[in-house]
Amino acid sequence: MPRDRKGAQLALELEPGLMQRLRARAAADGRPVAVLVRRWMKPA
Repeated sequence: MPRDRKGAQLALELEPGLMQRLRARAAADGRPVAVLVRRWMKPA
């Protein structure tokens, strides 16, 4: 059963250069930045 993510938020402060790289990676993958961040934070 999928989790209810309604109302869940994560605020991150990133250096502008890192944010630019993250956005470029997301665009290259055709995914939103949030999807990449959630994947990287997912427990193993």
